[in-house]
Formats: sequence, C-alpha cells, structure tokens
Amino acid sequence: MRKSRLFRTTLSTFALLGVAVASVLANQAVASSGLVSSIDAQRSGLQRAWFSQAQLDRSRHRVEHAVLDGDSLFVLTTAGVLHSMDAETGRTNWIARIGNPDYPSLGPAANDQYVALINGSTLTVLRRDNGVEHLSRELGGGAGGGPALTSEHVYAPLFSGKVEAYSLTDDEDLVWYYSSSGRVFQPATATPESVTWPTQRGFLYVANPEANGVRYRFETNGLVNSHPTSFDGRLFFTTSNGYAYALDEATGQQLWRYSTGSSVSQSPIVVNDKLFVVSDAPALHAASLATGERQWRTGGIDRIASVSESRVYGLNRQSDLVTMDLESGVPLGRLRTSAATTAVVNTANDRIYLISDTGLVQCLHEVGADQPFVHPGAAPADAPADQADAAAPADADQPAEPAEQPAAQPEVVNPFGGGQDADDNPFGGGATDETENPFGF
Repeated sequence: MRKSRLFRTTLSTFALLGVAVASVLANQAVASSGLVSSIDAQRSGLQRAWFSQAQLDRSRHRVEHAVLDGDSLFVLTTAGVLHSMDAETGRTNWIARIGNPDYPSLGPAANDQYVALINGSTLTVLRRDNGVEHLSRELGGGAGGGPALTSEHVYAPLFSGKVEAYSLTDDEDLVWYYSSSGRVFQPATATPESVTWPTQRGFLYVANPEANGVRYRFETNGLVNSHPTSFDGRLFFTTSNGYAYALDEATGQQLWRYSTGSSVSQSPIVVNDKLFVVSDAPALHAASLATGERQWRTGGIDRIASVSESRVYGLNRQSDLVTMDLESGVPLGRLRTSAATTAVVNTANDRIYLISDTGLVQCLHEVGADQPFVHPGAAPADAPADQADAAAPADADQPAEPAEQPAAQPEVVNPFGGGQDADDNPFGGGATDETENPFGF
C-alpha cells in the first residue's frame, strides 16, 4: 500500500514537472516568435483578436513604417513592399511592390481613395481599394519626408524646402510648388483647409491646399522634429526644446503652449479631450486639449499605442505594453512583448496594434470588447488665446509658384500588375482562432 502511494506521488510529481517544463518551453517559443501568449494577455485584461504576417524576406528586409487609417492597416517594408490589411480581421486586402528595393521608402499616407508613398525620388499613388497604381511621378529633388494627400492633390516635401503638388485627377505633371526657408526632414500633413510642414530652421509652414500661397509660418525657438497633428480646426506640434503648441489652423494664433521639461521628437496625439505627448525623457504627458494644462505625467513610456474608454496603452523602452488609467496615468499592469516590437499609433478606437521589425502584426483589445470602442469628438477649445509667439505672416515672396512646363511624359504602366487580392495572400490572412496559431499555442 505504501509503495503504491509512493508510486502515485512520484507520477504526480513528474506530471507536474512535465507541465511546468512544457509551460516554460511554450513561453520561450512564444517569446522567440514575438507572439503574445493568450495567457499573458488575459493577465493584463486583454485578448488577441488576430495576428498576421506582413510580406517580407526576414533574412534581408525589415518593416520600415506602419500606418493605421480607417479600416485598413498599411505596412511598408524596406524592400518597397506595401501590405494592406483589414484592421479588424488582419486579412490581406492587397500587396503591392513599389520601385527599387535598394532605395529608401517614405510614407505611406492614405485617404479614402488613395495611398501614397515615395521610393527614392519617385512618388507613387495607389488605389486604396485594390493597390493598383494610379499615378507615378519623378520628384524635382530628393524627398525629405513622406507625402500628404487631399481629395484632389498629393504633396511631396523635398530636402531643399520645396513642397511639390501633383493633381490626383488630371493627367499632368507638377502642378505647383511651395517654397520655404530651411530643409525639410518630416512628412507633410494635409487637411481639408491646409497643407503644413516643418523646416529645420524652426518654422512651421501652413499653406492653402489649392495653390493660393503660404498662409503663414510660425516660428519656434527649437526644431520641429515631427509632423503636426490636425484636429477640429487646430494644429498641434512639438519642438526639440520640449514644448507642445496649439494653434488656430486658420489664423496661426497660438492658443496655448505646454512644457514637457524634455526634448520631444514624436508627434502629439489627440484623443477625446486630451493631448498626449511622449517626451524623450521618456515620459507620457496628458494635457487638456482646451487649455494645455497638465493632467498627469507617467515616466518610462516611450510610445503611445491606443486609448480605450478608461485606459491608455503605451510601450516602454523594453517594448513592454504598459496599461495606465486614463484619468490619472497610474500604471495598472505590464505585458511583456518581443524587444523588436513597436506599436502602431491608433487614435480612432481602442484596438492595440503591435508590429515586430520582421512583420508580425498582432491586434489586441480588452477582454469582452468584441466591437471597437470609437472615440467621441473632443471638447471645444474655449480657452483664451495666448498672444505670445504669434504667427508671422508669410513672406511676400512665398506664394505657390507655378511649375515650369514639363516635357511630355510616357503613359505610366504598373510593372507589378497592381495589388493582389486577399485570396492570393501567401500567408492566408489574419488568424483569429487559437487553433490557427502556427506557433501551436
């Protein structure tokens, strides 16, 4: 009897040891793949909605940039491949190969009809619905930043300080260009009312989108190292000397200025009634969108990922996903991810998009939040205007200059035959069911 009990105890011990070893091996495999395990996600109050793999040769290329726009996630690789995914399912919409894989690529920018990017000195615009090339233009110089789109035009900032405009509807070459003081190293930003871009001389230029000249330029005491953010008739941008500015988009009047106490190199994020700024300290700051007053500051956050109804999600320098309380900034939890993981900034809803440098894309959301929580509009900006640092009128010699008559161009033909349908996705689209996990967890 005693031997039987000892035998059962020994078997139980080995069984528990086997489970523990299997769990450790599973966690190691998940960590090496970069995929967040379901168990770890649930401990942080999250669940994985789907995961997918962007098309790239992991032995040679990496993810260059990823942008979320509406219902689509666009992943650009260093090989000049643009992969469009459905943001809710992870399934592939299309894949397009653009330009020379040995040339750097900038972008993408998207609107409801088109997606634009720059490869080398070639501007390419694709149709959003299928990835087929809509137009291709050779720029008048080296590109300094990614393009911007309105419903009628695409804009490309050049190193020289020029911003070139091309028509999306007419079969013509360069339509006009804007001139500015200082070199440009950031993407342009387009709104229905303005085209904006910063220069290395500390100016933020704001121009009319339909060739009516530069409306104004705003001068700061630092460098504007990121593109501005537009929201509800206001422009928000940050500077290298640690300030976040809010301007009236139409007039350039400063509404308020917020100091982070550290240099800033990321664009500010607007969600609901808050402006989020990540400083280089690093730290995440939340300020009132109406007044610029500080609401809270949380140290150690290197990038913001998403905001839900009651929480804020960001990454620290170890690429851990940190959960914070929306109203206080108090950290509530931490989810370990791969060191090569970053977040795609999402200001539209509560979905969290993580992407590795080798193209593994994961979508997480809070447990039970099967439908996205879409953010309501922000509170109105009713704070009194600060008269300091008022915008200077644009120089008289800064109008939109007509382009010289270009030589006739041959018909543009897409050498890649357009994008691929979702059914042609070699990776099979986004996996949603746990049984579809190729890593076996």
